[in-house]
Amino acid sequence: MLAVDADGRGGGEEGGRVDRLDGLVVVFRDAAGAVTFCGMSVGRGRETVTGERARRRGARELIGAYHDEQLRGLLEHVREGFARLDGGEIDVFELDELIHRYERSARELWKFCGSSGSGWERAVKMLAFLRESGEEPDWWSAGEPYQRT
Repeated sequence: MLAVDADGRGGGEEGGRVDRLDGLVVVFRDAAGAVTFCGMSVGRGRETVTGERARRRGARELIGAYHDEQLRGLLEHVREGFARLDGGEIDVFELDELIHRYERSARELWKFCGSSGSGWERAVKMLAFLRESGEEPDWWSAGEPYQRT
């Protein structure tokens, strides 16, 4: 055991001791046995952290597949735009606006899907809620230009 002062700096007999060194969790106890300082993950055992990582990994995989599927749908609009340009249905400026709309739509999709463990979990829960409500997001309409009134 490592002796520590009451303020956790290490030291002599009057200090406490390191009670547990479990991954990144360090618990210091004073001479009476009371916890005086806790490291990064207070109260969370290894099983809890492992379960959380597995849950976030699952959320990342699920939302990653959803993000891929939705991006492919958005890119299909761009592909159709090029076909319409080649067919003479639209001009280059209309295609340019279509590409800008794709960018806005893809940005909204990216914001929804998140970029971290908690964001992925939030997105999975929100998507499940929206699907249960019958309100699947329409990312193409999310990229419509703003209309000034």
